[in-house]
Amino acid sequence: DNWMDTVTDRECDPNFSDFCVGVVAQPTLSWTPGEPGAAAVVCAGPGTPFVPGGAPPDVQAAAPGACAHTYRSRTGVLGRPDLWPGQVTVAWTLTYTSPTGSGTLPSVTKSADLPRAVDEVQTVVEDLG
Repeated sequence: DNWMDTVTDRECDPNFSDFCVGVVAQPTLSWTPGEPGAAAVVCAGPGTPFVPGGAPPDVQAAAPGACAHTYRSRTGVLGRPDLWPGQVTVAWTLTYTSPTGSGTLPSVTKSADLPRAVDEVQTVVEDLG
């Protein structure tokens, strides 16, 4: 599942129907691939979901709006770890509205490890001409 862009919620007090509070959470997603020399990837929006069995991964990664990184080095070979130690971070900016005003709440940032194994595909090209 892909992460969602802006989330909006509104709740009203069941005892006071005129007292409702609305909250808008705006996320920013970034991630580090973990591969040496790879820059952090900052997503402009929610990205696009990967479709298993769809277009080849490199085509999906190059699609407009994709939030992707193309790994250049495989893992699990001499001198390299079994997994690149990536990490994903989502920072939520929160605002609220109520009958008595509006404002900003403290932002919420969550990070999680995103280790990735990278296999290599090899081909042989022969000149048949």
